Formats: sequence, C-alpha cells, structure tokens
Amino acid sequence: MKAPLQTLACGLLATCALAAPAFAARHSISWSGRVDDTVVLRVQGDQIQTRVVHGASPWHVSSDVNAPLPSAPVHVWLSNVHGRGSVELVREPSIDNNYTAVIRVKDARSGPGTYSFNLNWRTGFAHRTDVNGDSDMDEDDDSD
Repeated sequence: MKAPLQTLACGLLATCALAAPAFAARHSISWSGRVDDTVVLRVQGDQIQTRVVHGASPWHVSSDVNAPLPSAPVHVWLSNVHGRGSVELVREPSIDNNYTAVIRVKDARSGPGTYSFNLNWRTGFAHRTDVNGDSDMDEDDDSD
C-alpha cells in the first residue's frame, strides 16, 4: 500500500507545482500628473520621489500604491501608459540600486502634457517549470 500512496502524493505535489502561477499576486503603483519637459520618478518601497531634469515640477500629481515595491529582485513593467510624449522604464529594481525602479517621463512639445501609467510586478511564483525542466518563460519554442 505504501507505493500507491507515495505515487498519489508525488502526483499531487507535481500538480500543485504546475499550478503555482495561479497563486502569484500582481501588484502595481499608479501615477498621473501634468509634466512640462522631463521628470524622473524613483520608486522604492511605497515612496515615489520626483526629480525635475528640465522644465517645471509636475503638478496635479496623483499616485496609488497597491503594495510596496519589494526589496527583492522582481521584474517590473509599465502598462496603461498615456500621454503625448514618452514614458520609459529606465532601470529595474536590483541590489545595485537598492531595489529602486526608475521611470522617465518626457514631454517634448511646448507646454505641459498629462501623463499616467501603472508600474507592475508579480510576487510569488513568477513562472512554472515542468517535469522536464522546461520553463513557460523560455523564449525559444522548439515545437514545430
């Protein structure tokens, strides 16, 4: 009886491991404001610091922190980017920058523009690996 029970336990563990991505939590920080020229935003934990590169300080600024950016390696990305210029992720959080995400907002046109974006990341299991060691995040797809 021990062998079938071990087989069942191994099967359940494998199923849970493959289902892990469902338990990964997605977090975000939303930001919006009026920008006249260029600003750099530094996001660390639940703090957002703004540095004016050129032009005026941003105004009508609003932010919503769903959860603090972790002090651990995470992949971040921008979504729901709106504005007439550019919003660019300049640096991802790493141990080298004390886990700080850096975003540049650049409005090259005359006068201020309204910008908004979400900075996103996942915690928990970011991806899964099957029993053969193949990851669902591999870029090469050898199946033809």
